[in-house]
Parts: sequence; structure tokens; C-alpha cells
Amino acid sequence: MDPYYDPASKKSTIRMKGRNVGDLLNRGGVTWGWFQGGFGDPSRKHKNVGGADVLDFIPHHEPFQYYEQTANPNHLPPSSPAAIGHDDRANHQYDLRDFWAAPDSGNLPAVSFPKAAGYQQGHAGYSDPLDEREWLVDTINRLQKLPSWASTTVFISWDDSDGWYDHVTGPIRNFVASTVSDQSSIIRFIEDNWSLGRIGDQAADDIAGPLDNMFDFSRGYQNTTLFLIPRTGKPVAQTEPLEADGYLDMSVEDLAQSLDVQLHSTNSEYCFTYETHLVTILPTSDRALIDSEEVGLGAPMKKIEDRQALAVNNLAAALGLEAIQLSADEIVFKPKGQRSPIADGTCP
Repeated sequence: MDPYYDPASKKSTIRMKGRNVGDLLNRGGVTWGWFQGGFGDPSRKHKNVGGADVLDFIPHHEPFQYYEQTANPNHLPPSSPAAIGHDDRANHQYDLRDFWAAPDSGNLPAVSFPKAAGYQQGHAGYSDPLDEREWLVDTINRLQKLPSWASTTVFISWDDSDGWYDHVTGPIRNFVASTVSDQSSIIRFIEDNWSLGRIGDQAADDIAGPLDNMFDFSRGYQNTTLFLIPRTGKPVAQTEPLEADGYLDMSVEDLAQSLDVQLHSTNSEYCFTYETHLVTILPTSDRALIDSEEVGLGAPMKKIEDRQALAVNNLAAALGLEAIQLSADEIVFKPKGQRSPIADGTCP
């Protein structure tokens, strides 16, 4: 069913009564916005990865258009970038392009709901996980470059099915929550973080599981930024790797990203855990320690663009891996004996 308060609706419509989280944010004086691809021009189309033309805007994916008090029936743009997130003619409903106009003017709302255009939503039938990945990676890469990144939380949520079952690789480090949660848990997180109270009237936020246990501010380190290549989903090298004297040199940070490990650092050493091995790298040495056993790196550590860099060939071999340079800015590691990936990130 499409939203009653949206003229772009093409199917049977329905309208909702009562409050939604937008009402709570307005009452609490919290800036917010829903940003959806194609909202500014519901006739706009893009080609998906399969070459099919797909409408950017899908009316029934815009939840606030079901409620009269939070709808923008005429899809009016904000009166200015400075007005994004605030009360004006757009009524907090925006085109996805406005999501980037806001931080460009130093005005990113406290709460933002970005929604991809149809061809990049990952929905079977008109999109694909490859389209979806490009949008997600590009969005998060850009968010990490904003001054607000240090205080930003990103929740990525999917429909329960839509045809692409298990298309998302599960996390292999950090933390997997064991508490029961669902999409309405994100609403509860917003309500709790800004002390907004609950929607009421038997809304699902009242019984939703919390997400607080996904956060730990007690540790002495934080995750570094992780920039990915939209086309492949692989990490972007923060410094360009070098090849010298038969060795591949890369920064310690890029090594940790490529191995998908959490890097710890002090003034005297770097360390991380790869599978069951504790790896310690000494910045002033040409050796590393794997489970307290010395491994010769073949060359002393050096500086690349003001970052500590090391020759990774011998270290990789000691971990049962082989370092392969695919391009000027990409080194991958594969278990010994496997075929090398080709440059476009897929395997033959």
C-alpha cells in the first residue's frame, strides 16, 4: 500500500494516524530528516547493474508520507541548505542529494535516515547486492571524512527477506550482539539517546530490544576509519604501497585493514591478533614477533607519507599467507596455494 499523502503513489493508498518518531524529534527540538533517492523528482530513473531502467523513488518506502503531520505532499525542496533538518516547507522530507548538501553547509541533522534510490536498494527484482554495495560504501566513505564522524553512529538495516538471503557477510571481528533486536530497536536507540520518550499507542518501540550493548567506550583504543573501494568492497590503501628490493612495503594501518584485524599501538610497538596468532611489530626494527618467535622482515621499517611501513612478504609467509600487489594502491593476502584474485576483485 502506498502512502495517502504522496501524489506519486500509484497503487492503493493508506494513511496512518497517531505519532511517529518524527513527532518526538520535533517535540524534543532535535534536527532530523528522511533523505530518499528520487524524492525531488519521482520520475527520475537510473540503470541498475543489469542494465534495466529503475525509478529512483518508491513511494511505499517513504514512511513519513503516511502521516499528515510529517508529510511533504508536493515534494518541496528545503528553502536553503541551512534549513535542512529544521522546520520549513520540506517538513523534514528530502531528496537524497540534500543529505550531502547539508554537511557541505555545516548543517548535518542530528538524526538522518538516508534511503538509497531504487536501483541501489539491494531489493530483488530491480536492484542487486552489487548496486547496494556501491551506495553503502560511497555513503560511509563520505561520512568518515566529515568532522562529525567521531560522534556518528551508523545503523545499516535490511528487510527481512526480499530474495537475497544471506547476501551479507557476517562480522568477523569486534562484537556480535546476542540480544534480541529488530528495526524498531533503532527507533528506541534514537528515543533513548535524546530522551524523547516512547511513541505510545502500542508502537513496537515500546517492546524493542535495546542496542546499548553494541557500544563500549571503556577501552583504550578506537576503530580507525576504514575506506573501501565501492566497486570491489575491498579496503583502500591509506598510503600507496611500494615495491623495493623484492619486498612489498605497506603502512601498518593498511596491513591491519587488509587482514581485517584490530590494530593496537603504543610508543614502542604495534600489535594485533590474526586468527590465533599474536603479532607484534617493533617500529625501530627489521623484525616482528609472532607468538613471541622472531620473524625477519627482510628490511627495516620506513616512512611512507608520514606513516610507519614495513616489508610484508616474510610476515605474511609466517602467517601462512602470500602478499600480492593487484594495483598501484591495492595489496591483497591469500592463503598459500590458492589462485591469485584478478584485478577486478573477483576470482576466475
